[in-house]
Amino acid sequence: MLRIEAALTGNLTELVAEERARAARAITAGTHEAATALKARLRAMVMTAFGSQRLANSWRGKAFPAGGKASMGPADLVFSKAPHIIEAFSQTTTIRGRNGFWLAIPSPEVLTMRVGNRRPTPDSVEQRLGIKLRFVYRRSGASLLVADKVRRHTGKRRGFARASARALKAGTTETVVMFFLVEVVTLKKRFDLDAEYSRAAEEMVSLILREWAD
Repeated sequence: MLRIEAALTGNLTELVAEERARAARAITAGTHEAATALKARLRAMVMTAFGSQRLANSWRGKAFPAGGKASMGPADLVFSKAPHIIEAFSQTTTIRGRNGFWLAIPSPEVLTMRVGNRRPTPDSVEQRLGIKLRFVYRRSGASLLVADKVRRHTGKRRGFARASARALKAGTTETVVMFFLVEVVTLKKRFDLDAEYSRAAEEMVSLILREWAD
């Protein structure tokens, strides 16, 4: 009743404009806050599942309109810059080698080597070491690709290199497992993205109403 009296005795155009601006601020603030909370939860889920801050930080957010402007129709985009990894672990996924070939899973040892910025492959490791990896078949468990007669770097420099003539003569070389070979891998579901998106939508409504009431 008080609002109606104010409209009758005041400037209706100004009052409507003020209420529209107030609504835009509330809707924009609530939408952005819900998206920020969603991004934080998704990053925390990735950290719990994989312990990788880099992968967790692949979750990014964009607000529209940008620059802190208010709008009656704001939008927020929450996305991952590593969608293939996130999608694979948001459901139970079975991966098989192409055309009957093995899947090569890098060992912890090969991950210490510098083979460029890409994921190490048997070809890239062979090129890096300058040797041919040896196939080791095992009837139970994963078969292996190993590097024979390599030497381990010491100190801050990590990884392996092809053994020198001196190391071969001294017998200080190693045989190191570089890849585990499997025919199929099943990735278990680690998190439920649909549930998190639904939760964010519900929170957004509550946050908008709270902002509007303030």
